[in-house]
Amino acid sequence: MNEENRNTVEESVKAPEEKKDNRKKGLIIVIIILAVVLAGAIVFVITGLNKNQSKPVAGVGYDPNASMQTEEEIEAETYEDGYNPAMSVALPGWLDIEIAANQTEIKKGINFFNPKINEGYYDLMFTLQVDVNKDGKFDEETETLFESGLVPAGYTIREIVMSQALEKGEYDAVVFIQPYPAGETETALNNGKAAIKLYAE
Repeated sequence: MNEENRNTVEESVKAPEEKKDNRKKGLIIVIIILAVVLAGAIVFVITGLNKNQSKPVAGVGYDPNASMQTEEEIEAETYEDGYNPAMSVALPGWLDIEIAANQTEIKKGINFFNPKINEGYYDLMFTLQVDVNKDGKFDEETETLFESGLVPAGYTIREIVMSQALEKGEYDAVVFIQPYPAGETETALNNGKAAIKLYAE
């Protein structure tokens, strides 16, 4: 075999080996890129979950101030015959609320409860708006005095901290009630509201 033919044979043997090496290098690069992307996705998800858990707004977490209702409170709840919680949300109602005047920390007069019958179906969130300047309107920014986290069925909030104290007097107020499917924090359902009289004494 002459020198020229020998070189051709060696080159043809080297070519597939170089292709294998290039494929290995390419595969390693793809694996490294996928690992970096996966690590980034995991960090993003964990960071997002932690942010969601710390937000004090609806659909994020359960209210730490919610406590279990008493047996008497649960027994006092009444429903229409044939009520089916799987088909509609049981919402609480109030005619009026009486709280302490000139205080932001309200320790009596509040009972924002999620009826026990909603258990396994719905969590509720409560927002209190008060017509502070008595102009017949509710300003969402300045007259939203309290917003809860989620309250599970059979639990209630009895103490709240309002964004501002109320002078002694009678006020028009609205309690907005936002239901969420039990255990879900992102899917808000149709809400309800209760127009009430609020007395600061």
